[in-house]
Amino acid sequence: KPVDQNVVGAFALNSPKEQGLFKYEPIPAAELARAEALPPPPPPTHPPPPQRYRRARSARRPAPAKSRSGAGHCYRLLGCIRTKDYGIRGGDARAARLARGNGCLDVLEASAPYAEFELGTHSSAPCTLDDGTLLSRVEGELPWLLKVLSIR
Repeated sequence: KPVDQNVVGAFALNSPKEQGLFKYEPIPAAELARAEALPPPPPPTHPPPPQRYRRARSARRPAPAKSRSGAGHCYRLLGCIRTKDYGIRGGDARAARLARGNGCLDVLEASAPYAEFELGTHSSAPCTLDDGTLLSRVEGELPWLLKVLSIR
């Protein structure tokens, strides 16, 4: 087929009569020049996320406290170990081994069901520093609680 000097490209259309066959339509040079002269389309704008996905601070949750010790300060924390009926007994419990290595548990009792080892500022299991000071007095209330479970 001879090449027309005014044709700069072609696009393929799927043939509606014969499935799987393509029909090539020429693109005239004048049409291509007109398309290139048009300004580029604006970038797509995305609507803001729905209200249910926006993070809003709860009225009940206190604002996070600023560190009184300065940024980048590290503490050695003493966690809290909890015994519950569903815990693993004795030295087989990973929570008990972590608590013993952490220094908050002196003796492992073989019959005690050790279930949870916690690090955080929760009021029922407050974390302390080496000198016995509550972590919440130094850093304020933390928005997280690290919990290691040993469940049988």
